[in-house]
Amino acid sequence: MRKGSGKVWAWVLALALTAGLGPQQASAAATDRAPVRQGGAYTGRAFDPRFDQMFDDFTRPILTAVEGTGLLWATAEGSDVRLTERDGFLRAAYSTTLGTTKDAPIYKVASPSNTQGAYDFLVLVMRGSQGASIEDLILSFRYDDNYADIDVDFVDLFDPDFEPLPELTDEYQVYVIDLANSLDGRVFQRLPGRYGPETLPADRRLAGFHLMARSTGGGSGILDIREVYWSRDAVTLGYVDTPDNFLLDDFERENVSEAAPEIWWRGAGPGSFIVGRWLAFDYTTRPGVYMAAGADRASNAAGRYENFVLRIRGAEGGEDLLVYPLYMVDGKPVLGKGIALSELKGPDGERVPALTTEFQNLVVNFAANGWDPAVHGLRLESKPGEHGLVYIDQIFFTNLACDPSEIATEYPVLDLSDVLVFDDFERPVLGATPEYDPNNPVALEHGLQFIIAYAGMDRLSIEDGALVFDSTQNPDYIQYTSASTRVNDGRYRYVVLRVKGEQGASLDNFRLSTIDANGTRSVVVWANGGLKSGRGLPTPPLDDPDYPYISPDGWMDLIVDLAASNLTETVSGFDLFYGGSGRLLIDTIFFANAVD
Repeated sequence: MRKGSGKVWAWVLALALTAGLGPQQASAAATDRAPVRQGGAYTGRAFDPRFDQMFDDFTRPILTAVEGTGLLWATAEGSDVRLTERDGFLRAAYSTTLGTTKDAPIYKVASPSNTQGAYDFLVLVMRGSQGASIEDLILSFRYDDNYADIDVDFVDLFDPDFEPLPELTDEYQVYVIDLANSLDGRVFQRLPGRYGPETLPADRRLAGFHLMARSTGGGSGILDIREVYWSRDAVTLGYVDTPDNFLLDDFERENVSEAAPEIWWRGAGPGSFIVGRWLAFDYTTRPGVYMAAGADRASNAAGRYENFVLRIRGAEGGEDLLVYPLYMVDGKPVLGKGIALSELKGPDGERVPALTTEFQNLVVNFAANGWDPAVHGLRLESKPGEHGLVYIDQIFFTNLACDPSEIATEYPVLDLSDVLVFDDFERPVLGATPEYDPNNPVALEHGLQFIIAYAGMDRLSIEDGALVFDSTQNPDYIQYTSASTRVNDGRYRYVVLRVKGEQGASLDNFRLSTIDANGTRSVVVWANGGLKSGRGLPTPPLDDPDYPYISPDGWMDLIVDLAASNLTETVSGFDLFYGGSGRLLIDTIFFANAVD
């Protein structure tokens, strides 16, 4: 065993005496059809161009302009059912209780690109609606982790002409913030116990910022941010890839917190999300309809496919729609029986999951819902008397075909004679700080580079050698971040988290990102279907009775395949998030490989 601990050895013995390490492993027969559920988690179906037929991916600029798409026609009823803009952007709802903290702001970002003051201006391209005003906003400038941030009311910022910034409108405006003018006369104050001069004059040398809403007054609204960048150009009209600009964000992704090369971190609170190239099915103020029919190459008129997939998310979760199959008869559309999305069944005979605020690929089976599969298209319609907003990214047809070699059907048998323990939490105190502290004595004593609790520190603790996330009284998310001197340099394929749930805890509410050896973060991946124990093999829920790696006292070894889960393959640290309900305990985190 490599850098192991007595806890891991005890676990090996427990498994050997109970579930065993080989004969009891959970498995499924090899198949050329992928399941929609595995290990109790809903996986749905991601589009595979080798096997599936796209119906509509909504990437065109005008909904009804279908030339070249394979559709015969597409239409919408209700002016609010529309294609989103062709550029991604961050949409943030804020109020005096939403987007007001640095843990959960409207938006935040940090990068090494301007720590030496290479750029004179911070630029945000943004607009506002539903009462949004710059009077509601605060921009908090960050120097580094040794100094307190400087909070400046947005109305006190200046442009390059030393003029105040304009009020928000429903049209995008380019906000060019002159850093030297806006921070003139201000100082960064050294935090207690940190190193460096007691104060530093503030200027354009910055690591990043937090954009927050004021917690006083009564302001609220919607803020859309399309671009964020450093610039040397005082008359810039938007980001251009030149040496005078450094792009911090253009929101061309799904996950707000996903970082990138030369970006240390990005993030936002629960009121913020990225809007991509989707169909916005908006029925908040009036009924809505989307209806389209396809020609041979963009339909299922021949009945070749048994299912269709809606890649869909709700603005709030729990929304519902009516879905109709559409057939072309003598050149005219004929609708089949409409069924509520919440009542539709998949190929396993079970109802598809309810909508959440995350995209899901919901697989609907024609036969299970009493529909003739030979459809030319679909009609989606809001339910009478209901209001809401959903986003649809793709609609496609599938038989769930797959290459069996690309799907793992058995949980790996771990080689527990050679593991690398990241942290076993064998310490009496949590030892976390609210910001990065490279001199944290608790971290250094236990072989860690740092321990940070960016959110919910009062609900984190160490009990009997386990890290505890306690959401019994407060469902808001808790974040725990740490990096270890014991770095997985890519030698180990899996990270294993020994977990236990109490008082209604669920891995549905657990997510993580990895930090690689260079400090770059992966995307944040949820345990509910996102984390994989192998290619196409989701990690199990806490209450899975067939999972082999569970000890007699209820501890589960959650095996995560780093590559299959879209995490970094070298790992020096983790961001761990939990919220919702109950208590989630983590006894040990270690790296391992499978037995050869």
